[in-house]
Amino acid sequence: MENVGSLLVVPSLEMDVKNVNTFLISLSLPYFEELKKQPMRVNVYDKDNFLFKGVFSQDRDDIFLPNVKMYYPIKASAQSASQGILSYSNSDDFLVVSPKTNSNVYLFSVGLDTVFSDFVNNSLFVPILWNICVLSQQANQLYHIIGEDEIIPTPFSQQPLVVKGVSDSTEVIGQMIKNQKGYALKLYNQIHKSGNYNITSNGEVVSGFSLNYSSKESIMEFADKKQVSKQLQDYSIEKKLPFSYLFLLFALLTIIVETILIYKLNKIKK
Repeated sequence: MENVGSLLVVPSLEMDVKNVNTFLISLSLPYFEELKKQPMRVNVYDKDNFLFKGVFSQDRDDIFLPNVKMYYPIKASAQSASQGILSYSNSDDFLVVSPKTNSNVYLFSVGLDTVFSDFVNNSLFVPILWNICVLSQQANQLYHIIGEDEIIPTPFSQQPLVVKGVSDSTEVIGQMIKNQKGYALKLYNQIHKSGNYNITSNGEVVSGFSLNYSSKESIMEFADKKQVSKQLQDYSIEKKLPFSYLFLLFALLTIIVETILIYKLNKIKK
């Protein structure tokens, strides 16, 4: 959990509920109540939850959901935060997720055995476990913004790490820091050019990243017709001669000059 992984808690018939709950409560997680031998049917699912991403091609109300023979009710404590993903008709949760600082903790109310339910034979079984695994992997940031987020995550703790430009001679040494997500390299605004960069250790490339310029737009403010007219008048000559008259005078002047040039040119030809 500290290394940005995910924890999946699956109960069993033989588990010591008291000891398991001691572990869960120590991490401020939801915990299990005593086994309830009561048939139930899962009839509520959070279709917008990230675990169902890419599972359904369209919204459907006829999804075949698991049937349960017995389950451990999941209880949320005052210190725990949790979200129900699949629920029973009595509002108890079949599957919950509890977000932690660096990870997610998932709790099933049933074991992965047919003595509990038919979940392992259900069409949701594979995509749910698959997405739990996929989402437990930390995705690398595509690029970093120059002057804004210059803390570059790296899986390596060796020092010093040298940053080298892929297409130029840029070479800087960043400071290694440790944060909640592991190790990172702080650049201290030493690089001012966008591009791709390698992180090297003892001359060998161990990682890489990209830097981009900020794409934030400046604040765009527009003046209405009255404001534009007022500004044109304010900047007119002596505030009496509008720009439109200046353009007319300039056009008239160019016509006069052109006429003179044509007259002289014709006179030369004669």
